[in-house]
Amino acid sequence: MAPPKLRSALLTNERGVALPLSMITLVILTVLILGFMMLAKSEPVIGANHARVAEARSVAESGLERALWALTTTVIPSTLTSTAASPYNGSTFLTLNSRGGAFVTVSGASLTAGGQTCTPASTNERCVLAIGWSPSNVTGTSQPVAHRQILATVMNITTKPLDAPCALCVAGELQISGNTTIDAKTDTSCGNKYATYTSGCTALGSGSCGGSPGGGSYNLKGGVDGNTTANESTDYQQNQGTASFAPFTFTSSDLNSLKALAKANGTYFQGSQSFNSSNKVANGIVFVDTVSGSNPTSSTSSSDLPSVSINGNPFLGTAGNGIFQGWLIVNGSLAISGNMEIKGLVYSANDFSYNGTGTGAISGLVISQNILDASATSIDTSTAGNSAITLSCDDVKGGGYVPQGWYVKPGSYFEPHD
Repeated sequence: MAPPKLRSALLTNERGVALPLSMITLVILTVLILGFMMLAKSEPVIGANHARVAEARSVAESGLERALWALTTTVIPSTLTSTAASPYNGSTFLTLNSRGGAFVTVSGASLTAGGQTCTPASTNERCVLAIGWSPSNVTGTSQPVAHRQILATVMNITTKPLDAPCALCVAGELQISGNTTIDAKTDTSCGNKYATYTSGCTALGSGSCGGSPGGGSYNLKGGVDGNTTANESTDYQQNQGTASFAPFTFTSSDLNSLKALAKANGTYFQGSQSFNSSNKVANGIVFVDTVSGSNPTSSTSSSDLPSVSINGNPFLGTAGNGIFQGWLIVNGSLAISGNMEIKGLVYSANDFSYNGTGTGAISGLVISQNILDASATSIDTSTAGNSAITLSCDDVKGGGYVPQGWYVKPGSYFEPHD
């Protein structure tokens, strides 16, 4: 063993260490430089690929918008039940912008992509598959290409009410009395329609349902018979059967979409409600749902259906005018009374009653399904006033508060992978 002084000298002597340290440092720097060189070569490629993917997704969205345009402008027929004709059958590459193009398929039947399936739930829904490519769909060239898919259900909720054949449609029996006026004659821009249209019988004035009209100052003005004489048998239709209501009443899928729109508008309610001067409601799609939140059927318990009353001064309106514009959808029974103005659609899944006073009126369309009750949707007036329903093809669209044309159904947008 070396003496202590020698061991201390060996341990503290740093002569000759510079070369090894320099070599280690040089190796580390070489590795880092090589790594940076590799990154400098791959990062632009990765960045370009990400850009291509983003562009492909953007072009796919453009393809979806192109499909919405084609549906809204009826380039694609409204009667579509299968795949649309070229260029909307998925076989034609549509150059949409400088970044690329897309294959677009529009169908009234189911479409599947990347494990996701779109199935139209009603006649006012379509499936759209848009496959976007950037910068083109030509592969095997020196430039990278990318593609992305979008699958969505699109719908046109406003087409159904406009297909209604009446100003007041009742899937049941109807009682008209007092000074009631129902006018489908003034506006025929969306077709010649009846004042009332019922699946059951219609009781007029003091007459009974199924009997002869009784006395009263009611006025039914239809636009089908081509004359201006009121209260003729050609001004209204009765005993048409409930099956005839399917084309213009909402399906469960339609109602779910309307719920989503009402929730976004802050006008979704559940259970019985009373709208009045102390509890006003805003314009837009107002949806009052069942207690359970499930759409009613003929087997739904009556305790699950809400009862909604509207009276007094119940609407916020626009700039304080107190006029409601939009759609009132009630998954139960609705009773309206008093002097108020409604412009839009009034839709009741069950009973509807209207007792108007003063100059109040409904301008648009009223539909009552009577989904549980087989009789007695009633329209009555007080002796001092009148109930008035006037068909307005423009007002039934909702005054700008209801989506017009075709739009993406809430919750149906997917970006499936290959």
